[in-house]
Order: sequence, then C-alpha cells, then structure tokens
Amino acid sequence: MNAVAVIGGASIQKLRFSDVNEIREFTQEHQIVSDEIWFASEEYAEIKARSRLEVKEWRRQGFGVLLKESFELPRKDTQSCIIAFCQLEGSLSRRGLERQLSRQHGEERSDLKDRSRRAVITHQMRLLRQGLPLDEIAEQLGLLYREITRPAKIFARRMAKGDEIVAKEGESNEPAEKILEERERRNRHQMMERRLSNFSSMSGMSGTSLDSIASRRRWNSVPGKARKPPCPGSPASPVEEYYAGIA
Repeated sequence: MNAVAVIGGASIQKLRFSDVNEIREFTQEHQIVSDEIWFASEEYAEIKARSRLEVKEWRRQGFGVLLKESFELPRKDTQSCIIAFCQLEGSLSRRGLERQLSRQHGEERSDLKDRSRRAVITHQMRLLRQGLPLDEIAEQLGLLYREITRPAKIFARRMAKGDEIVAKEGESNEPAEKILEERERRNRHQMMERRLSNFSSMSGMSGTSLDSIASRRRWNSVPGKARKPPCPGSPASPVEEYYAGIA
C-alpha cells in the first residue's frame, strides 16, 4: 500500500506500507508496582509547594529581570538575557518554570493564548457567514493564528538559541550575575539622576524665590547699604551652587 504525504498542495515524500501484518510480543521483565511509577496526590502537592518557595527565592535574588519584557515587547538585550537564563546551573536553574518565574511573562503568555482563541473563533464565524469553502476557511484561520502567536514562536527560538549555547559552552552563573550587576548599577544611576532632577526642580520653584526675598530684605535692612540683589542668573541657593559645581 502506498501513501503520499501532502503539505500545502505539494507532495513531500512517498511511503510504502507492507500488506502483511506482523505481530510482535513484548514481555514485562520486572514487576513494577503502579504506585512506584506515578506520583501520588500528596507528592504533587509537595512538589508544587516546593516550587513556589524556590520561585519566590529566585525572584528575591533578582534573577526575574532575565525574563522581564521577553515575550510580546522584548527589549534589545532579550536574547542575551535568555541565554544567561538558560546557562544558569545548580539550584538557580529553573527551566520549565518561566511562567512562574516572571509574573509579567506569565501574564503575557496567558493573555496571548486567550486572545488567539477568541480571534480564531470570531474569524471562523465571520468566514462561515460569508459562505467560504471549508478548506479556504481553514487556510485563513491558520494564517491568522500563526500571525497572532508570532511572539510565542520567537520566544521559543530564543530559548532554542540559549540551549544551543549551553550545549556548546556549558552551564555558568557568571553571565546572569554580570547582567544583574549592570542592571543594579544602571538603576542606581537613574535613581541619582531623578533625585538631582527633583532637587533642582524644588530649588527652582521655591528656593530661588525665597532666597531672593531674603536677600533683598538683608541688603535693604542696612542703612545706606542698599544694593542690587544678586544676579538672577547666578546660583541663588546652596543647593543650586552644589549642583552647579558638580554639573
């Protein structure tokens, strides 16, 4: 008997099956108790509870940034972060728990799954009302689903690239630790910039006007010593003088 595999209207490969059926018998060499093969409900509950604690500790150590913004709207350094995630070794390796390790990542995956289902069902009803042939409907639904779920395909490719690097170079926590150090240094720098900006804004809004009034009163209070106040363009407060000096 011959069979032909057809994909997209083109023949890919021909297969030939024998018309004679062969029966093969398999014997069980060892008697294994079914309780030793499958996990019990108590064991599943214990695994789940232990995984929650491990995920919580993993996040506490800051490794959640490796999967942050890695799905629908990936950052520029997403691939390097995913490679570092795949390279984690020992107790830090958490492959298969990506949805739990990053709350944002898990929410985006769940949302994409729901949106893709609703889109396919809605579009299918629309095409059926139009009276299109079933094969054409199937093709259009396939194209729609493939386009909507594109982020999942890209993420899977990124993870595969990470696995490839691990297979070639081995596991190491060093890349992830370097990323965490760089993120922490960047966050400190941004926090300092925000503080400087806030101080400058506060000085410009209140400090300058108050110091100007105090300066006028001080100069005018001295008999015969009335002078012009300091130039508005010069630093009017110690805070402004400090930040002007380090600018």
